Amino acid sequence: MKQVIVTTILAMSLALTFTNSSHAKDPSNHLQDIQGIKHLRTKGPLLKQSFQVELMAIDGNSLLLIRDSQTVPVRALGYGSGQFKWEMDGLTYEITNYPWNNNHKPVSGLISNAKGKTQKFMLYSKKNLKAAKGQSSARGRWVGELAFPGGAMLDFNVQVSDVSWSFENCSDGAAYMHVSYSGAPSQPASLMHCSDLAPHGDYYASFFHWDNISGEVFFITINGDITPKGDILQGQSSIFSLTNGTSSEGKFLLFRHQPFSL
Repeated sequence: MKQVIVTTILAMSLALTFTNSSHAKDPSNHLQDIQGIKHLRTKGPLLKQSFQVELMAIDGNSLLLIRDSQTVPVRALGYGSGQFKWEMDGLTYEITNYPWNNNHKPVSGLISNAKGKTQKFMLYSKKNLKAAKGQSSARGRWVGELAFPGGAMLDFNVQVSDVSWSFENCSDGAAYMHVSYSGAPSQPASLMHCSDLAPHGDYYASFFHWDNISGEVFFITINGDITPKGDILQGQSSIFSLTNGTSSEGKFLLFRHQPFSL
């Protein structure tokens, strides 16, 4: 009887805790809003320029700023603080107080140089870029598996940038891609939309896999296509061990990342 009472009290306490915490501030509020395609404008003695960038979250406390083929780490100065800072082309960019529940409205920040001179910049949100006519865009988050004969499988996920840059002989150029494995280091890569370089599909990428347990390093390539609905990226894969020279041909299958809910 006593055990039942204790269990009931614990259950009620947990329910009250989660109910009360639902009204607390979400520390990822700013991180969600700052992601995506942005237009950065500034005019002053340090810089007069207007250009497009993309901000991509890599984990819960860090982002990458992507501009053409350039990637710049962005620091979140305290989880949920609303402060972001990055270095680009010899200048420091900083947003000291990102607005709460901003809903993609313009945000201002300061640019400074090594001598302490400053000027204002504005960050404007833009809608996602549309894919070229007849093409499916690979931008966004994908999750899935690499599979090879004998039952060898790797769970992996990728984030593909909206921003792309021209690549010789490619119909749609190349886009920044970030590759992550469960229990292994993540890494940058490029996803090319180039039928001339990808004989088994319009999309091509290559990257490495470091196995933390065995110490082996593998070189992996994927060639594939996106289904007409744009919800599956699949095709052929190859893997080559840089440690012992073994190799294998297999398949890969990626699905659009789905939101988690209870």
